[in-house]
Amino acid sequence: MHLKNRQWDNLNIFCYIDLMVEWCKHFNVKIWSYYLMPNHTHLIAVSARSDGLVSGIGEAHIRYARMVNVHGGFAAVKRGAYFVHHRVYTHKYQEKL
Repeated sequence: MHLKNRQWDNLNIFCYIDLMVEWCKHFNVKIWSYYLMPNHTHLIAVSARSDGLVSGIGEAHIRYARMVNVHGGFAAVKRGAYFVHHRVYTHKYQEKL
């Protein structure tokens, strides 16, 4: 699964990383690769649980959105619990992973 979420520029990126570590561990989500950019993050993540990605990454994003809102974040984050764009890529080799 390839995940992309928007971040708020003025909030410390390490807050986002800390939340991702905490909630991905809690829901047994493994981050295989990540790319931190100034205003968003790309992740390649897997989970043995059927709800692991939604629960683990979703909870981290919800908590990050709350932090953004407390610090006066921008409207896209305020409109929903969190703003995230998901893309799922299924490859013929996925079974071998």
